[in-house]
Amino acid sequence: MITAPSRGIRSAPSIRSRKYSRANVSSTALQHGIQRARDALLAREPVRLLVRHASSLRAEGSDSVARVATADLTVIALGRPDASASAYIAEIQRRLAAQERVRFEMHAMGTSLEGSTADILAVVAELHAVPFELGVPRVYTVLKLDERRDKAQTLDDKVTSVRRLLED
Repeated sequence: MITAPSRGIRSAPSIRSRKYSRANVSSTALQHGIQRARDALLAREPVRLLVRHASSLRAEGSDSVARVATADLTVIALGRPDASASAYIAEIQRRLAAQERVRFEMHAMGTSLEGSTADILAVVAELHAVPFELGVPRVYTVLKLDERRDKAQTLDDKVTSVRRLLED
């Protein structure tokens, strides 16, 4: 087993020792932090390439197969003051309800999304920023994206396909 030399290494302070809340961050600082987080997210080259590629697919939409992507999204707010994530999840669900670009359905471990790849990626970028807006210092987002180009397949189609096999 390889171990790191002990000199010069400091232990990181515990997350529990820090107090993160909306109250101890000024409004201006919070807005500045949110804008920096959005700029950093949008500046990532792979994301821009995916969005640009997906946009060009939407423009080509003359195919006989409708281009519908499905996704599973989990946004995890790290460094929150208590163990519950309900307040953050509720705000993310409010934001999803206020938009019309993607269909969504909350489940116990995240949210299923359905729409064009470009719309899903745009909505995910917005949702990733929600915990930052609520004063959380770190956000971990997991996105599983499934896009078929050989046939149209919705979230409901996927579930129906498996249920049909279970009936046999």
